[in-house]
Amino acid sequence: MKVCVSENNSVMVEYYPMHNHVCRPEDYVHHPLPDKMSRFINKKLAENIPPTAVYEMTKELYLPKKNTPNVNEVKANILTKKRVLERGRRRRMARRLHNDDAKAVYLMVTQMLDGEDASSVLIYKPYGSKVVHGPPEIDQLPNSSDLFMFAMQTERQSDLMKNHCGKIIIVDETHGTNQ
Repeated sequence: MKVCVSENNSVMVEYYPMHNHVCRPEDYVHHPLPDKMSRFINKKLAENIPPTAVYEMTKELYLPKKNTPNVNEVKANILTKKRVLERGRRRRMARRLHNDDAKAVYLMVTQMLDGEDASSVLIYKPYGSKVVHGPPEIDQLPNSSDLFMFAMQTERQSDLMKNHCGKIIIVDETHGTNQ
């Protein structure tokens, strides 16, 4: 709100609902996203679409094209890649089972073993502990207390192993070197 008193003692009041000054284009970054745009972003993030792709989709759907004449580009300043990435990060953090990674893995394995995914867990041995699931011989290994082991496979990977166990198969999607 801006209050001015004129020379003749009349009071003039200007109300700015979002800021205490006249807004410049760079101030719009601090405004909330329009509700429809915000719901669209949340929906796409919930579908596990990467935040960068969600940003591009949102930009394409909601923001004016560059060659559109007489369109104020102020709203374009509201949507930023950083904003969508941060929303995606917060969403991932909220889904974590625990802030401590070791505890989160333990909780995830426990859920898997108690649920329908029990056959997916092959080995689980927490650091500094005995084997929770898997061959007990692992505890006989030298320095076994210093080992962390977690092995799991999907149903498809299990079928792959059963069908092709007569050959050597290397499945390492990390480096794109499947053989």
